Amino acid sequence: MNAYTAGVIFGILIGVIAVACSCIRRKRYEKNKVHYDERQLLVRGRGANYGFITVIILNMIYALCLYSVTVDIISPQLVIIAIMFLGIMVDVVYCVLNNAYIMVGQKIKTWIVLAIMVIMSNLFAAINNADEIDLASRYMNGFFINVSICVLFTGILIAMVIRLLLDKRGDANEES
Repeated sequence: MNAYTAGVIFGILIGVIAVACSCIRRKRYEKNKVHYDERQLLVRGRGANYGFITVIILNMIYALCLYSVTVDIISPQLVIIAIMFLGIMVDVVYCVLNNAYIMVGQKIKTWIVLAIMVIMSNLFAAINNADEIDLASRYMNGFFINVSICVLFTGILIAMVIRLLLDKRGDANEES
């Protein structure tokens, strides 16, 4: 076994131990039951509907109008993956702005920190994969996936910050 394989196995082992410890800790110290209320479930369903409709419409526009123009410039699978990420962003941003993304009893600041961590890790990976930039190639590359995830989570982060500011403004208006 070479050093690389040992490092990968050790990294996976550390990850499994961390997930197990966090699950045990959460189960043991879970005092506040978090849940979605009925209004949030309805809004989440509407958000999923809007995201799905966005994906269908963008796929139709791409297939009917833009495929023949862009096929030599950018790989079709990259466009389809980008459309999928846009549909996910529509769903999540709609749910965040309508206060249905975070469960009742959860703190939005924790989700903001997690979104920042995802953005930073994927940005670092995209910078390391910058030598793979070839949008016309017929295969998915790490740079495109990392940049797509960065854009997706940046949109989610912006929506969460807007929601946090709206909540703070609403709390300030209620106190006066």
